[in-house]
Amino acid sequence: MTRTAILPCLFLLAGCAALGGSQTPSSFVVAFNRDSANLTPGAQQVMDGIADQVTQQHPSKVEIIGQTSGTTSKDIQVADQRAQVVQNALTQAGVPANLLQRNPSVQPGGDALSRKVLVVFDK
Repeated sequence: MTRTAILPCLFLLAGCAALGGSQTPSSFVVAFNRDSANLTPGAQQVMDGIADQVTQQHPSKVEIIGQTSGTTSKDIQVADQRAQVVQNALTQAGVPANLLQRNPSVQPGGDALSRKVLVVFDK
């Protein structure tokens, strides 16, 4: 299994473990490759899990925060593209568009872990 397929799964498992493993997660991480806004197969699995959790938890809002490790205009554009890809995937999976709120974010001096989209449920 490639590193890009493992990372999204590890993030999802880490989120569950941080909650004690028995609680339902309300935030998720979708990892991306460097300079890419394309979902990997592993990231698509995470997206499927997020869509399932929206159905089960019925959040009032789902915040989608695109992140990148740089601060240039290209980096900000990639962060927004990542958030848009996640938003589109959730909509295609049946999540109502009116629940989704997209925001790009820049993490100056970030690393590979900054190349992600956070998905956070508001109750």
